[in-house]
Amino acid sequence: MDAPEPMPMTSTEALLARMMGDVQICREIVEIGLREARESAAVVESLRTTGELDATRRALHSLRGSAAIFAADSFAEILRRMETDCQEGRTDAVLAALDPFALEMARYENSLTSLARDLDRMP
Repeated sequence: MDAPEPMPMTSTEALLARMMGDVQICREIVEIGLREARESAAVVESLRTTGELDATRRALHSLRGSAAIFAADSFAEILRRMETDCQEGRTDAVLAALDPFALEMARYENSLTSLARDLDRMP
């Protein structure tokens, strides 16, 4: 299966500009973003078996913050809606959103991986 299409998010150039051209800091931010995204996604996906809305809400909140850092605004909005559903106890709505979430998460991860590759090509 092909990699999912990347989602619109901050460009390498924009990230570098925000970090005053420090490639190493950018690399670390992307690495941390990827690691935390994968950890948060695992917690969100575990809702299917655990039913833990509060843990899912916290993971969604963390992931939403990461998405905001990288200007992945459409993904951040999906996460916000899921987080609200968790907070309001709408388990069925969150469960229904898990498959679309998984697709968007794959796109987000692909985008961060692409950003990391761009940064790795820099001196």
